[in-house]
Amino acid sequence: MQYVQFGDWYLVIIPILIGLAMLGFWSVAIATRSVPEIESGGIEIWFHIAAEVVTGVLLVVGGIAGLVDGEASLSVVLSSLSLGMLVYTLIASPGYY
Repeated sequence: MQYVQFGDWYLVIIPILIGLAMLGFWSVAIATRSVPEIESGGIEIWFHIAAEVVTGVLLVVGGIAGLVDGEASLSVVLSSLSLGMLVYTLIASPGYY
């Protein structure tokens, strides 16, 4: 019988929650028109939003892949890629706000 370690659950649950939060944030922000950069017509904000949406989706997919088989190569790649994207987003995003 294989026991699941706390770190394994952390690498599954936290990315899924953060990914869903990112997707939810941008859905609400765009729907409520609370992003003034969109109204000004700049294309930069759309690239920023696209990068954050892709990050959110990959965090969710990577977390789900970890639930299915955390030791599979695809799970490791998706998890690592999405967490790397999250680190970049955490560094770059504060410049917009």
